[in-house]
Amino acid sequence: MATPDNSNLLRLWTGFFVQSMIFVIVLVVAMVYFVKTSAIATEWGRYSLIVAGLSFVPSIPLLLRYKEFFATSRGKLEAGQRQSIRRLMVIGMMVADLPAIAGVVHFVLTGELAVMGGFSIVTCVIVYLYRPPQA
Repeated sequence: MATPDNSNLLRLWTGFFVQSMIFVIVLVVAMVYFVKTSAIATEWGRYSLIVAGLSFVPSIPLLLRYKEFFATSRGKLEAGQRQSIRRLMVIGMMVADLPAIAGVVHFVLTGELAVMGGFSIVTCVIVYLYRPPQA
């Protein structure tokens, strides 16, 4: 059974997770069907792949700090902690969309659909990692 604090955070996380999944699905489908790219800048492919690969790095410290809040609180969140953890959660899940956006840029430049799909999955995994504990 979730505590009321975690229940509110879980609802917020669920909303973001569903939104992120829809964003990724719509993004991939829209890119495939509506953007007819002919690999406009394949010479930039290596650089855009490096940038896309590094796009998840800002999520690491945010996720670690978020998890640290839960570890130190041991289930009881005070008002200030609740606000801080909610802010970290929202910022972290917004930053988690960077790999999908970087994957789209790489797709537009090179036409590689698999890379865009892979980075979209990375976005969903990062958002999933923000799931608050249930107990």
